Amino acid sequence: MAVTLNTTLGNLLFSSAIPDLVLTTSDDNEAEVILRCPDMAIFSAVHFPYSRSITVHDLRSVVELYMRERNLTLDEFELLAVHNGTQQSLATVKVVYLEHSFSGDIDEFRHCVRSLELRG
Repeated sequence: MAVTLNTTLGNLLFSSAIPDLVLTTSDDNEAEVILRCPDMAIFSAVHFPYSRSITVHDLRSVVELYMRERNLTLDEFELLAVHNGTQQSLATVKVVYLEHSFSGDIDEFRHCVRSLELRG
């Protein structure tokens, strides 16, 4: 009884590149999809698979709203699934959001990139 993430995320993404997620379940039972940042869950929804497939659309908006409200440039998120009573981690990814960090000045942009490199 498992959920598999079929979307490749990598370790670091710009928020603008967050794709829709496609998940496969081992059966047609419902699955809860949860997106967590370090201190809280920012998204949670129960999905009912169609032919053992679940698609989660537009997590980008959720992530960008969270980061914009907190004036964040970089944060780490974990994607979890709860299926048949078992919680599993599907992916962990760092997301870069630049709206509040870059107002058009190239030196400011370079500073932002350097600070991201220092954070690892």
